[in-house]
Amino acid sequence: MTKTLTKTLRIKSQPEYNAVERGLCNYIKVVSDKLQSLKQTDENCTGPTVKDYTERIKAAKSLLKQLRDY
Repeated sequence: MTKTLTKTLRIKSQPEYNAVERGLCNYIKVVSDKLQSLKQTDENCTGPTVKDYTERIKAAKSLLKQLRDY
């Protein structure tokens, strides 16, 4: 069972799938927590760091959606 999500990521087994899914979920949680903390300290919620974290979350959620759609 080989599933290709992107040009560089291949999932060959259920344990690999589980590890990738768990890793993406953890990554989204950590980055979301950092973004929330940043928003609490930055009243304007602007700047490159906030945008960077938002883009990272969006990209990770997109990868997670691709993973779950297979």
